Amino acid sequence: DTDIENILLNIDSPRLFRYFPLISSKPSSLLDYCPNYNIVLVNSSAVFASEMMMKQESWDYYQELHRVGKLISRLEPYQDIKRLISNHSNKTIQTSLLPTGKDDYLFEIKNVPFEAAKKNDAINIIKNYALSGATICICLATNEHLSFTAEMLEENGIPYEKGHDFELPKKEKINIQLTNLSRGFTYLEKNVIFLTSKELFNEKVNSARFDARFKEGTILKSFEDLEPGDYVVHEYQGIGQFIELQTIEMDGVHRDYLKIAYANDEMLYVPLSQFQLVRKYLGKEGLKPRLSRLHTKDW
Repeated sequence: DTDIENILLNIDSPRLFRYFPLISSKPSSLLDYCPNYNIVLVNSSAVFASEMMMKQESWDYYQELHRVGKLISRLEPYQDIKRLISNHSNKTIQTSLLPTGKDDYLFEIKNVPFEAAKKNDAINIIKNYALSGATICICLATNEHLSFTAEMLEENGIPYEKGHDFELPKKEKINIQLTNLSRGFTYLEKNVIFLTSKELFNEKVNSARFDARFKEGTILKSFEDLEPGDYVVHEYQGIGQFIELQTIEMDGVHRDYLKIAYANDEMLYVPLSQFQLVRKYLGKEGLKPRLSRLHTKDW
């Protein structure tokens, strides 16, 4: 009765999403707001595999809610990607890691064979590629790496420029940018070298779907990687401090949550099913970060 009253009064509530398929005659997606955009599925096989995994995880959760009478049956947690792109006029480009047909274009690249054992090795790697006449794009994962590289180039009298979004240098032969790339490579045809934090600082920073605000965090493989007192970064709420794993009963269902403290003694409870939204904070050792305020524009 409460849900029906909320619907009639236009009151927004997370509980109401279960009724949307009964209200809407035609489900919508992001593609409905981008009618004139092309669709690019980078490594399409991985995209479809991820979709299947998300569907299965969500379906298991929905089934549990349905068993305790908290959810209507026969709901689809996500729309099918293949069906969505087939029902729209957008041009779709699907890529794969390996060529699959005669029309595929194969870029000839190879891995960078060097990794710095110490920070002084980084400048030698850059100098070696610069002497070969290569165009060098240095993609770094953290502000600390970016600042150190800029100082290192200036101390050695090596000209460079700032870049972003994987763009190549325009005036100089070298640019540096705060862009997270898991590892470097050489584009042989154009003699272009991409160097990363992995080669120059021997540090691998995993890539993920998070935007640039997340470059000071590292991906958690499991919630068990967290210890009480660790600082974390939430995708939407910013920097907080992990307190504990807490079990909460909601609508008759017991679920585990990450309890995270924020500024002004506010607490955020993140369901374990959403722990991928949380990263472990990476900052200077011994320096405590400023906690974000919940539900503000701090982040």
